[in-house]
Amino acid sequence: ISNLMKTVLYCDIFNDTLSSHFNNSSSTLAAGMNYNYNFKKGNISLGANWQDNRIKTVSILNDSVYVQKYASILPFASYNFSSKGKRFSLNYNYGTRAPQPLQLQKIIDNSNPLFLRLGNPALKFSSTHRFGYALNFYYQKPKISINSSGSFNFTLNNISTSTIYDKSTGVQISMPVNLNGARNGFTRLYLSKQMKIFGKNDSWYVNGSFNFNRTVSLLDYQQNINEMLNQ
Repeated sequence: ISNLMKTVLYCDIFNDTLSSHFNNSSSTLAAGMNYNYNFKKGNISLGANWQDNRIKTVSILNDSVYVQKYASILPFASYNFSSKGKRFSLNYNYGTRAPQPLQLQKIIDNSNPLFLRLGNPALKFSSTHRFGYALNFYYQKPKISINSSGSFNFTLNNISTSTIYDKSTGVQISMPVNLNGARNGFTRLYLSKQMKIFGKNDSWYVNGSFNFNRTVSLLDYQQNINEMLNQ
């Protein structure tokens, strides 16, 4: 019991270096416009949103303030075509992602002594360009159906991680950082054809898919690239 009380008393001692008290607030102002043009077999849509994002973190203990501001125009566009037995669409949009308040706080998280985490007040917003398509074709006479869809995304200033490993102590120190080079995407294809075999109408199918993902991080100040490809 005596040893337990000593442990409890030790844990209750205030450590101003490893302790923190923050007030976090965020706000977003947004406005947008959109133009649609319809024609006989489809439509085109163009537009953009304006956003003003602000993140404010106030440290109560050391009387410091971290502020992140990011104003941007977020365009989007789409094209849709539809005819007898044929449908096709293309789309594009641009979006941003804000850092989490905890990632901006300049403190040390030592809840795991072997894995220390630091905040990064210089962290920026990340932005992503997204492209997509979808098609559906049906040819009645040969009774062939083709379906496909896909997307491709790439991110600028992606919020990733920098990790430093101390071989002498086994301690890892990580911090969020902005890095370029992250991208991902997929495409899928589905084909079917109706054929009469042994006097019966049967459908034959062929399908395939392709997925990829690329992430970038830092390990001991060196770029670490992970690429995944599934077919």
